[in-house]
Amino acid sequence: MIAPMQIASLGDKIARWTLVALVAAVPFAVVPASWATIVQSKLLLAAILVGLVVICYVIARIAQGIFVVPRDAIFYAAFLLPVAYLASAILSGATADSYASGLGVQDTVSSMTLLFATLALIAILFAGGLRNVTLVFLAFLAGCSAVLLFQIARLFAPSWLTLGGALPGSASSLFGSWHDLGTLAALMVFFAIALFNAPFFNKRISKIFLPLIGVLGFAVTFVVALPDIWYALFALLMLFSLYAWLTRGHEEVQARAAARRSIAAFVVGILALVSGFAGHYVYTHLPSPFQISQTEVRPSWTGTFEIGERVFSGSGSLFGTGPNNFQDAWGKWKPTGINETAFWSTDFNQGVGLVPTSFVTAGILGILAWLALAFAVAIHLVRFLRSERHGRALHAAIFGGGEHDQETLGVDADGRKAPLFQVGLSIGQVP
Repeated sequence: MIAPMQIASLGDKIARWTLVALVAAVPFAVVPASWATIVQSKLLLAAILVGLVVICYVIARIAQGIFVVPRDAIFYAAFLLPVAYLASAILSGATADSYASGLGVQDTVSSMTLLFATLALIAILFAGGLRNVTLVFLAFLAGCSAVLLFQIARLFAPSWLTLGGALPGSASSLFGSWHDLGTLAALMVFFAIALFNAPFFNKRISKIFLPLIGVLGFAVTFVVALPDIWYALFALLMLFSLYAWLTRGHEEVQARAAARRSIAAFVVGILALVSGFAGHYVYTHLPSPFQISQTEVRPSWTGTFEIGERVFSGSGSLFGTGPNNFQDAWGKWKPTGINETAFWSTDFNQGVGLVPTSFVTAGILGILAWLALAFAVAIHLVRFLRSERHGRALHAAIFGGGEHDQETLGVDADGRKAPLFQVGLSIGQVP
């Protein structure tokens, strides 16, 4: 008969490696068929693997007789998101689409529950050591590297690499929209600089793999050619440059390594800023397969908040219209100016971004939940800046990446960067 502790150990091991597989596979996961969108593919994979992890974790905890809960405020603040969405769905009298959507929409109760479950499970199962965090992070880097390599190959043979119709046009990516791909590529540039020659990686990873991925990321970002991505990368690198310089310490070897990272971040940050302002002059001279443009149509900030004002002026201010009901609100109160454009008959199911959309669909409850999460992240940042534990460079890189992706949720129409948001916050909160 198997002892309870053996069952617990086996359950935890299966849960951990399943999460590693999830983190590695989510960036490039896609169903090779035209009937499934990129978002549907990723959410389907996440739902299956997270469900398996929950089963293994519960069995392990029952066998062990102990349930561990993280002490970090981010955990409890993130828990408010599915709670707020569930309350909004129930009390606003929403339909079944508010609880789950076959279209892979992020603005649903099930999607928020999945986000929280992923955050919580990674924080619990990989807490307690730099080695655990490094394992998950390397899995994430591997998955993102696969995306960059595939997209570069697709520049040369787009008609051959459609994956059964899942990627129909040139401006398609394994990661989501063209904008999503640019954000991911820019994030790889940041990681390559922030973790160059890091002591907790071997030399093949820190001095060969990371720089290579950084160069590929910069190239892909240049091909995507969206100024807002360059400006976000510039801001992130400038902040990291300042942080690395101020915390370089007094030990000679570590101080030199930190100074090199600080200078590299500053130089590449300036290149990113210049690319944002003047990159289009060079872009027009690239070979035609590299000149790919895509226009993502979505409501503006003004339009989204106009809809929110109408919702808040009525009786639904506390609970909103209900998750995944932005389209109904848009149909009732869309700005009159939209009728003078080519998109007058378009029914948008989300606003300018995931977070602004939740203000409309989840009401005051949604606003309070997101504000609580932002406040918890700020507390965690203060704690991090005051700490001097081993592995600060990795923690800073992951936390910076998580902050970058949390910020993009405000300007991402479908919230397709939520996987990065989960990974960044999940690992970043591990002490």
